[in-house]
Amino acid sequence: MANRVGDKNMRLLILAIFFATTAFGFFMQYLDYSRRNAKIPENVKDVYDKEAYKKYMAYTMDNTKFSIISGVISTIIVLFMLLCNFHHYLYTVIPIENAIVMGLLIMFIPIAVIMVVGSLLGIYSTFVIEARHGFNKTTPLTYIGDFFKGLILIAILGGGLMALFLWLYGLIGNWVFFAFFFVFVAFDIFTSFISPLLIRIYYKLTPIEDGELKDKITALANQTGVKLKGIYMVNESKRSTRLNAFASGFGKTKTIGLFDNLLEKFTHEEILAILAHEIGHEKKRHIIKSFPLDMLYNIVVVAFAYFVVTNCI
Repeated sequence: MANRVGDKNMRLLILAIFFATTAFGFFMQYLDYSRRNAKIPENVKDVYDKEAYKKYMAYTMDNTKFSIISGVISTIIVLFMLLCNFHHYLYTVIPIENAIVMGLLIMFIPIAVIMVVGSLLGIYSTFVIEARHGFNKTTPLTYIGDFFKGLILIAILGGGLMALFLWLYGLIGNWVFFAFFFVFVAFDIFTSFISPLLIRIYYKLTPIEDGELKDKITALANQTGVKLKGIYMVNESKRSTRLNAFASGFGKTKTIGLFDNLLEKFTHEEILAILAHEIGHEKKRHIIKSFPLDMLYNIVVVAFAYFVVTNCI
């Protein structure tokens, strides 16, 4: 009887935390949506074009409204899984005795379900909202390909972490939670290093040709003391008309990516201004400074997982 009461209380605690975090997320989105009719602040009226600002707000609010709706749908699905003990149901119907394989399937199947639902919702976001505002150039084939690439990445990276956790749990029991804190830290560093490789799964990166622009970017990097492995053009025009750039990687893998749309429409000076923002993150060591917060988050996750397991099993 005591165990049943403990299990019930633990389920209530998990549901309470789920509702609290979900409600906070919806509240933040509501605050964004409540500003849908906000006027341009007086101190930047000379910077923003009024019509361009109205288009930006219309696009942002369309996305915010859709994000709230899709969030409600995803919340209902997750809540259904929690209330109906979906994971336990999978445990009873999957005829596999290997604990690691069983654990991977029990975790991966619900994630795959959520990803499928998210992808179906994303169809409206991509082919209706993005198209309505003149951004979308994604074809159905590209969209489907991106979905399966994401699914495979989660299966490899997330599945690898889960398999390691289950294997270590079989060896050292609950001490695995202490060990896995360091695994999370190592994983964060590892993914920061290989992020340029992960980007190549979705995009084609072509080295910027030698010339005036490359010389200016190199000079800017040298001036700020930022070492770059490479400067690449990214074929974003295959998916969208967006204009953007990014700095990816960590240390010696630091890579600059320029969307091909950006290169076509912006002047060298405008491109350098955008890159100065990205390079500023590296110069100010924002990624390194964010690690303590990441570590704190990992501590909370590991501690909560340890609390649940030790009180339910």
